[in-house]
Amino acid sequence: MKKVYFLLLLVLGSMGVWGQVLTENFSYTAGQPITANGWTAHNAAGTNAITVTSPGLTYAGHPGSGVGNAVTMTTTGEDDNKALSSAITTGSAYTSFLVNVSAAQATGDYFVGLLATTSTFPIRIYAKSTTGGFSLGLVRMALQESVMKQL
Repeated sequence: MKKVYFLLLLVLGSMGVWGQVLTENFSYTAGQPITANGWTAHNAAGTNAITVTSPGLTYAGHPGSGVGNAVTMTTTGEDDNKALSSAITTGSAYTSFLVNVSAAQATGDYFVGLLATTSTFPIRIYAKSTTGGFSLGLVRMALQESVMKQL
């Protein structure tokens, strides 16, 4: 069973102008599925729903530290998404989040994905168990690049 707790912040930077297109602090009632709070299930709806967990995560220096709650996920189940306040059509997108991985599959699985459509993920972030810890990975689908970092 993989439990991943995270707080998500997505920022768009374009031509020197910065604007947040999604800030998610999961400031909802603990135990509720996030689909009850503006998120939409796009795969395996109702199977191991992603639920709100209290308290949220903290990390010194992170702008979202100690704000709101977090969410809990397992290794298989519902995939949820939340629409951005505006589409990102030019420039760069930056994301920031806190994560606490307590267990993961040996083969790895993604826990964050930036979607172009409900079936196209230009970027996915993975966690997998390794001897003595976990590895986090980033896959950029358009470029077929993969990077893994041992924690």
